[in-house]
Amino acid sequence: MKSNGIEAWPISGVPRAEGHGVEPTEPRPDGGDATPETMGDRREFRLIDVPLKSRGGGVRMAALVARALLAAASLSTTAWADASKPVVVELFTSQGCSSCPPADRILGRLADREDVVALGFHVKYWDRLGWRDRFATEAGTERQYAYRPALGRHNVYTPQMVIDGRYDVVGSYAERIEAAIVQANAMSAKRLAVSLVWRGPTRLAYSLPAGEGAGQIMLMRFARKLDQDISRGENAGRHISYSNVVREIVEVGRWDGAAVTGEVEVDTAQDKAGGIALLVQDSRTLRMLGAAKLTF
Repeated sequence: MKSNGIEAWPISGVPRAEGHGVEPTEPRPDGGDATPETMGDRREFRLIDVPLKSRGGGVRMAALVARALLAAASLSTTAWADASKPVVVELFTSQGCSSCPPADRILGRLADREDVVALGFHVKYWDRLGWRDRFATEAGTERQYAYRPALGRHNVYTPQMVIDGRYDVVGSYAERIEAAIVQANAMSAKRLAVSLVWRGPTRLAYSLPAGEGAGQIMLMRFARKLDQDISRGENAGRHISYSNVVREIVEVGRWDGAAVTGEVEVDTAQDKAGGIALLVQDSRTLRMLGAAKLTF
């Protein structure tokens, strides 16, 4: 699999996804139409992206993978990353998806990390399975569809983790997610150090330094913790806790490489325990250029 001059290498030894996919456009082996249920376990998931000029062979690739997994194994006990340049991890999930609760728990753990901006986007397309997701939004669903061409995907699926706007990983595969975060942090020197500060109860000030590139400045307002009893659908009878549920997405400006400062009003009344993430995202590739978060 190749994308933007980079060849994608899947990590071996990890089972394939049990996530849901949509848009039944792939042929099934039995000649029928693909369905969300039949597509999920046939997906390829890219993780370790190696520039073509540095591709060296099986032994070298195995060493790269081993180093990534060893680094990932140490994340739970080591303060290793620069919290001023956090990695953005986005989970696309649904209350109507039986494969999603493990990914929701992983996002909850990531939400506690200072070096990660963890965001949960609930999508609407699984509402037809018998349960309407109470936290799903059109904006979150559209955001996942926007990532589809940028990530080289023909379909969308849940649970999907998008890391740094560069990689997508099945949301329940913790080792792959950690390894992708490690890989994204290896490029942190190029990431903008975004600054956020409250100027009042609802007034947020932000500043971005000068740098290379251009992109959108996106404000994500989220609820830090929401609980839901689910009575129908694939998760019927379950009580599930969700972390950093995105409630609102607003484009507040653009960054063209020059230093930028600004202020924006934030609706802090909807959730008693909420937060704000400011993302600077390349408009064309959707890769993250910088990010920061604050709670309220």
